[in-house]
Amino acid sequence: ENLKYVFFTFSPEGITVTEQKPDSDTPVYSITCDMQLTDDYKIKFTPIKLVFSGVTLPAKVIEELMADYNMVFTPPPLPYDLKITSIKTEEGKLIMNFKKS
Repeated sequence: ENLKYVFFTFSPEGITVTEQKPDSDTPVYSITCDMQLTDDYKIKFTPIKLVFSGVTLPAKVIEELMADYNMVFTPPPLPYDLKITSIKTEEGKLIMNFKKS
């Protein structure tokens, strides 16, 4: 229920998470993050754009707001000893490549 109006989109820029109520033209918020695979096979999200109620926040403000958050996702163990070897986004797609450990 809390994520009822939250949408995820993918572009060459990264992943964008947007919350927009159906009766509004302006999203409540929108955050775009670059995604990088770390050396220990975790996914690190780096916020590159943050918009609240139509106002784009400066990079310095984003940095301050995100300072207390761990923006790293540890994927659960994958079957067949698979490991993620690369991750990228394209228009409408999240592309992950795997290899057997």
